[in-house]
Amino acid sequence: MHTWRDSLFHLWSRLRGKPVVEFAEDDRIAQIEPWIEPFFKGVMLDTEPLFISNESTIWDFDLGIAEDIQHRCSVFAGRPVELHELSLPLWQLIPRISPKADPRRPADSDLKVDP
Repeated sequence: MHTWRDSLFHLWSRLRGKPVVEFAEDDRIAQIEPWIEPFFKGVMLDTEPLFISNESTIWDFDLGIAEDIQHRCSVFAGRPVELHELSLPLWQLIPRISPKADPRRPADSDLKVDP
């Protein structure tokens, strides 16, 4: 979703002869913002993301052993997490495995998460 500011920045950059750096979309990540910090603290341990896009997966932040990551996700979720779930974009994975009792968790109806 580009805004008028994005367009103005692109025009200004081109007029100055500067390269334009475009970041991937992150609107779906913004929907789950309250869950991101608990997820990274509970699953990713010492990793702090600089930027998470809609396309980001857990593998963009942790290149460890799949079974270890799966175990940490299962402990965090309070249920077994399947290996194939770890390939989901984080905007789908995080709400799927976040504990339902977390008071920071938005209502499921507030999210536009694909099944």
